[in-house]
Amino acid sequence: MKLKNILFICILVLTGNQLIAQCNCTKPLMFVHDTTICNRRQTFNSIKKSHIPNIDSSIDITPDTFQKLTDLLNNTPSSTGIRIYFAAFTKLKSGSVANSYIPANCFGNLTVVFVLTDNLGKNPPYEHDISGTYKTLNLNNNPATLESISDADATVWINNYQNTILQNCQNSIEMGNQLETKSLWYPKSSIKDAAVLINCINTNQCATISDVISKIKIVWAAYSVKEVNTDKLYSKQLSLIFLLKDKNDKTIDISNLPAIKISKLMGNGLDTATPCPPNSCDGSSLNN
Repeated sequence: MKLKNILFICILVLTGNQLIAQCNCTKPLMFVHDTTICNRRQTFNSIKKSHIPNIDSSIDITPDTFQKLTDLLNNTPSSTGIRIYFAAFTKLKSGSVANSYIPANCFGNLTVVFVLTDNLGKNPPYEHDISGTYKTLNLNNNPATLESISDADATVWINNYQNTILQNCQNSIEMGNQLETKSLWYPKSSIKDAAVLINCINTNQCATISDVISKIKIVWAAYSVKEVNTDKLYSKQLSLIFLLKDKNDKTIDISNLPAIKISKLMGNGLDTATPCPPNSCDGSSLNN
């Protein structure tokens, strides 16, 4: 069965000549075929899921929450993108507000932490975390809400993942010196393009789509050994898939939108994430 969804690794957008004219969408970098999306979900389920305690299949957020991430980028002129860290819940110091974001009996569970990046004052330049811009998801709300988290608390959760889940998942790769994913970096342009498309759909500017996006489902995934081009470098590493869902939890089909043909990969998604490792990491202690 053909999957009708979008893949962001984290960010996926389908666009085209007509949509660009109507909504000012930016030309996409590279489409991802539906088969690739399916393979990544299957890879996670077959080799990663058993290494992660009490893992839920996905996290739901609203379009407004995604727009808040875009607003953070727009309101920070020096920002170059967003890094999404894999993290794991652990109890923080007494009085930390982030303790209230952890559902009952979920210590050790996989989660994510967002942070803005810039490359100012770096020689050579690299995408560096901007202090004071860390965000996470409050999973006691459904859909989850975007909340601030201190640099220190973010570091605790990120390090907890790297010292526990990452070590367990590393054994599932078994490909030479390849290492498990610590974080995924998305350029500013890709985040903004995704937000534009979501807004276009929800304001009825996409003629072939009558549904409204009620939520965005973040699904755990892993690069497949069947990947093509540069994505082969990341085979079996953790990644993310984002699905656009209507009020009935049905994935919104964007396959009929006019598309610009890029290379030979045609489908519902666009892959713009840069995994760390093997790519250059933040340069801070969180990714060393």
